[in-house]
Amino acid sequence: MAQMEQRGSTNMTKALEALSPWLENPRSIVNQVEAVVLAAAVLLLFQLILCSCRWQSSNAFIQAGAWVSYTMSFPLVTYTLGMRQTSPVKNVLYPVWAVSLFMVAGCTNAVTSYDLDDNKQWKKHLFEVFQYALYSAINIKLLFPYSTAEVFNLKAKSFKSMSITPVIVILNLIVLLTNFVKVILCWRVGVDFSSKRVAEFMRKQAREDRPSVFNPVAMEGYRYPIRCGRHKSITIDEVWKLDSTLFRSGASTKLKDSCLSYALFKLLRRQYHGMECAEAGLPETRDFVLKGLLLTEDDHQIEMAFRIVEVELGFYHDYLFTKYNIIRKREKLFFAMLLVRILLISIVLHYVTRNSLAVMTTAAIIEVQTKTVDTIITVLILTIILMVEVLQAAFYLASDWAKVTLTKKYLSNHCYRGNACLEKIIVFISKVTMFRYWANQIGQSSVISDNKYFARHLQYVIESPPHSLAMLFSSFSLGKRTTRVSICSPVKRAIARSIKMSKDPLTNGKSSLDHNGVLRGFSWALNGQTQTEIMLIWHIATEYCNIAQPNTTETGEVQDMKCHREVAVRLSRYCAYLIDSAPELLSDYMDTEIPIAKMMQDMRKVMGECTSIHAKFEVMKHLEEQDDEAMFRRGVKLGRQLDCLDAALRWKVLEEFWSETIVYVAPSENVNGHLERLAKGGEFLTHIWALLSHAGIRAINREQAKHPSQENV
Repeated sequence: MAQMEQRGSTNMTKALEALSPWLENPRSIVNQVEAVVLAAAVLLLFQLILCSCRWQSSNAFIQAGAWVSYTMSFPLVTYTLGMRQTSPVKNVLYPVWAVSLFMVAGCTNAVTSYDLDDNKQWKKHLFEVFQYALYSAINIKLLFPYSTAEVFNLKAKSFKSMSITPVIVILNLIVLLTNFVKVILCWRVGVDFSSKRVAEFMRKQAREDRPSVFNPVAMEGYRYPIRCGRHKSITIDEVWKLDSTLFRSGASTKLKDSCLSYALFKLLRRQYHGMECAEAGLPETRDFVLKGLLLTEDDHQIEMAFRIVEVELGFYHDYLFTKYNIIRKREKLFFAMLLVRILLISIVLHYVTRNSLAVMTTAAIIEVQTKTVDTIITVLILTIILMVEVLQAAFYLASDWAKVTLTKKYLSNHCYRGNACLEKIIVFISKVTMFRYWANQIGQSSVISDNKYFARHLQYVIESPPHSLAMLFSSFSLGKRTTRVSICSPVKRAIARSIKMSKDPLTNGKSSLDHNGVLRGFSWALNGQTQTEIMLIWHIATEYCNIAQPNTTETGEVQDMKCHREVAVRLSRYCAYLIDSAPELLSDYMDTEIPIAKMMQDMRKVMGECTSIHAKFEVMKHLEEQDDEAMFRRGVKLGRQLDCLDAALRWKVLEEFWSETIVYVAPSENVNGHLERLAKGGEFLTHIWALLSHAGIRAINREQAKHPSQENV
């Protein structure tokens, strides 16, 4: 007993010496740790919600919130655990808070990376796992401070609290395992053996096992792999041919579409790794899109085609930024570990609410007693983690990954076919949709801005050489009013029609002008300039026509003309938005050496002090046209020339021109640019890029766009 008292006195003396900076209020250290752990738990919940919305929204708050919640996890863990370990102030809830931080840092949420660069930094994530392992060892050591002989001399309460030790230890080990899974996923995105098997499978199909009959409506002959195994593969044509109870149910269309989206995702994934697409040049590949997905111009057919592409890109997003791909492969293990985590967290909750924990350490400490508020906050932290666990499992079960996984199991095992229970489960899950992958919106920008600040800011840009398109739109960003609008059915219908009418190779608007019989009069606006200049000139012309003919009932516009006008204006402003806000998607066309000083001067003249659309039009109408080198003047000249056409023809020409232009600029080898956009709200251009890729149109010669000739048509 005397020895124990002497040890306690020595510990207290050492603790007082070490605690000098916090001697006045040791409780504040515990409060800091507690506050940080609670903040980390709240960030975990935000991360689950915001990262689930990133694919659907480009909202700055959602994007910034997702970034903060993702990047703050590791610093919070290291800072808090470091502060907790170095300080002699201890609390019985420290081990619980520590394991909670570990779960926040990567165990619970399915998010694996914020952007593509995160996947390349798997070595950094591996180093973080080693740090977590070190902190876990320190945390476990706090729970095992005594030798076996000393344990029997502890007080009853301390000995009783030892029963929670295995729970904390197992939770720590599970956290380390799941964090290591994140490292494996990031590494696999870079090497992707599955894509190599798909590339080899499609190469064999194109050269050796090519079917003789193809029917894109019934998917006959289209051996696109859903499962590409070493010994057995499941292809999309097998799904369409299967005559089972499941595929005769009302859910068959959704299941088939989900399987098709998954197969297309596997094909598209090859481009990320620069692999060969052996089927790209085959005629049936083009027919798959033109005579299959876009068979008719019926709105339902077109919506279905774009919906298939949307789900396909959703698979791609989840593959790059979440754990869904590994969960799909190890579903039983995932749900088993989920149940174990829920059980262990529930046990910890039980001990916390009973207040039956104790600090057991031979080191010099000052133990801060647990208050009721500490217990309440700890219960709240663990409840949030439990909620995230359950929600994450629910999100997966409601995702298309679960639908495809169950369907693949149903197809690959003959014993499952006819199983009424499994079929009911698949049908039920196929009807559940928790989130849409995409918000179905496009950005809208206009060079003819209403913002007076833009006009004043132009003078600074004009006097600051070198002048370039990039400088124009960097200043334009400060004064523009970028908005987002829903993609109406006529817009999708116009794009689909343009794809079906497209020639090989694609043209940048010439085909649509020739089709409408006006190519000779407008060819000057397509030749001798880069594609970016062409888009800007036609954008200015479209804005001119839109201002010149107010959209009122007094103009006598018929319904079709109104529809053409709406589509033309939206696609024109979408192109301006792409040049400004998503230039990486147009990197094949962007040229920073284009002088635009005169264009900016003209824009300043037009903007001036105009406060109304009518005033702008009056200035534009009287703008001199003698200097053809000024891009803005060329745009006004084109606008006035278009204004001479019959109103119905004018807007039909502009609608078809912009549809063809969007289709022309969509094919690209800049795969990373499109994939980065998937996590930033997505872009309609990416959907068109994917659709054209499946038609075998991957990229076209960009040299003509970058270095235009002076030929005349």
